[in-house]
Amino acid sequence: MLDMGFINAVKEIARAIGPRRQTAMFSATMAPEIADLAKGLLNDPVRVEAALPATTVGTIDQRVILSGSKEKRSVLNDLLKDETLNRVIIFSRTKHGADRVTKNLAIDGHQAAAIHGNKSNNARQAALRGFATGEVRILVATDIAARGIDVQAISHVINYELPDDPENYVHRIGRTARNGASGFAITLCDGTERGKLRDVERLIRRTLPTTGEIKGNGGEVVDAAQLRAQRQAPRPSAPRPDGQRKQANAGRHFSGAKKAAIVDGRKRTNGGGEGKPAAGGNAQQARGGAGAASNVSRNGGAPAAAGAWWEKPTGSGSPPPKARWNKQQKDAGRSRRADSDRTRVAG
Repeated sequence: MLDMGFINAVKEIARAIGPRRQTAMFSATMAPEIADLAKGLLNDPVRVEAALPATTVGTIDQRVILSGSKEKRSVLNDLLKDETLNRVIIFSRTKHGADRVTKNLAIDGHQAAAIHGNKSNNARQAALRGFATGEVRILVATDIAARGIDVQAISHVINYELPDDPENYVHRIGRTARNGASGFAITLCDGTERGKLRDVERLIRRTLPTTGEIKGNGGEVVDAAQLRAQRQAPRPSAPRPDGQRKQANAGRHFSGAKKAAIVDGRKRTNGGGEGKPAAGGNAQQARGGAGAASNVSRNGGAPAAAGAWWEKPTGSGSPPPKARWNKQQKDAGRSRRADSDRTRVAG
């Protein structure tokens, strides 16, 4: 709770008490960023851990039910038909999702109350009071709002949606099986949450038993056994079976040497000289030779039927450039234009 703004209130209390005090901090988990916040309140503290980080209680029976996102409502109703689920917390990922689940439960005939950050303090206290006394069977909550909930004899925790942070899964299921009691944690997982499920299993270092089925992207049914095999299968480390992927533009672009070799090969086919370039050829064409032509054939560069602009020797496809005038020619041109202008004005 320190990273939510309570650190400022705790610091004010510590300043009011003074430096000569004994401070004890208790937390279900201690993330590194929370430990950094606590350093300003402690002086060479002794850290005691009852269990390894991200360790779930052994008396919690954890399981996963595969279901599509639209089928979760019916699966949840089927679970709530069991009377052994006498006090249930349902976790939703968002506030709006918690309100939607609560509304659907009320429509389906269940007594449920919601608790999240958008609720007022009085509404949250009323929901907790009704859940603790047994007037409300189901409490729908988000991750932040559920921190610190200590209600005895919570029989089941249902994850309607998996959290974005896998550590919140440990906080969620920790609401049950408290003080040595036993409990159940059921997770409803759809096709879009399989990655989050893998992150949770990696964090708690165990593979959760899975039942049910979901549909793949193409509409095919993926059962629990197949999904479990996909989660446990190692990543392939072998190279591509068909080798390196072929480049899309392989052999379509010619360099200057390839162009010169194509021109030289055509001239030989048309009766040109043995290795001699035409009169307008350049030195690069002369260096092409038969070896370059065979290299073009090996690279897939087939000669075209008609010549292209880059195959024409310099000066063969366009008129010769116009000669530049010197200073005398320019002055003579100016005088002729001036004389013609005077004659035109006089006339």
